Amino acid sequence: MRPRVLLFCAGAFALLGCSDAGNAPQASRVEPARESLVRHAYSECNADGFWHVVEDVYRNGVKSRVFDQKTGQKCSDPRPSPIGVRYKSTQDKDPPCGVTQPAGEIIIPECRGVEWVNVKYRLVKCDRDGSTRIETPELTSTPTGVRCAAADTGPPPAPPP
Repeated sequence: MRPRVLLFCAGAFALLGCSDAGNAPQASRVEPARESLVRHAYSECNADGFWHVVEDVYRNGVKSRVFDQKTGQKCSDPRPSPIGVRYKSTQDKDPPCGVTQPAGEIIIPECRGVEWVNVKYRLVKCDRDGSTRIETPELTSTPTGVRCAAADTGPPPAPPP
């Protein structure tokens, strides 16, 4: 019996990668191309002299501005955090979030000491009010190697792809 199976495997399934008479034929599986998506929220000093909280989305390396809100804080004031302006935290109970569903991840750069650090958070969708919120604590924090100071008004470095 074994020689028949071996002949069958060698003849009919050789193109499918059958390497042994006891193994089923194995076709190669091609994975579909995956889209690269990076969300980046930060504050920048706008030409109008006020801080704006912005969010950029990078799709396969192409940047799109998806959010820009003037904060009312002058650029001479400390840089505001996107948390609380663009997204509430899941710790914020007004209104309560209820059950949450995963909604991706976002990078929010923070000036920690003298260096920009890319801080990654999980985003969740709240069932009660439909809002998207940042889940704390942070997932990761990655130093960028780029120096910063509290008085900096320029944008932080772009996130890695």
